[in-house]
Amino acid sequence: MAEVRRYTPAGSEAMLRFATSLSHEDRNFLKEDASDPAVLDRWAQPSDIDRFVAIQDGNVVGYVGIHPLGGWSSHVSEVRVLVAPEARGQGIGQRLVQTAVGVAVTDGKEKLVIEVVSDQEQTIGMLQANGFVPEALLADQVRDRQGQLRDLMVLSCKAGELASELELLGVGESLAE
Repeated sequence: MAEVRRYTPAGSEAMLRFATSLSHEDRNFLKEDASDPAVLDRWAQPSDIDRFVAIQDGNVVGYVGIHPLGGWSSHVSEVRVLVAPEARGQGIGQRLVQTAVGVAVTDGKEKLVIEVVSDQEQTIGMLQANGFVPEALLADQVRDRQGQLRDLMVLSCKAGELASELELLGVGESLAE
């Protein structure tokens, strides 16, 4: 069973191993190149972004970043989640998303959004099973590292409502740890 813990600078080597082990296809879905040590150095600096990793057998097998938006969207955070291919289907993505919900509610956020390439059916299914609903489909919105245009789906949830449902299910106690 993977343990979800807050990302710290001490974990940068494990995060680097995780990021460099990902296929080019999976790296397409990281908005920041975590295989670049300079990016991980930036992550080590204080910021308003909350980051968590899932650790299994001493290795990072999943990551979630909760990125607060500003201005007229200051009530919203963007979630970025990725699970290693060999660890998928074990509930790790679900635990990372639930952690993001707890952190967002604790931080006073009302809404979470997540962007997913539309052919990631397993990820979309997991997100929908965890209270996210599709809001938009943007045709040819992203270009992957091979130059292929891909459709982007935007999903969202009302953080407070979802957190209340998770607490009723007994998940809430560990959400923002």
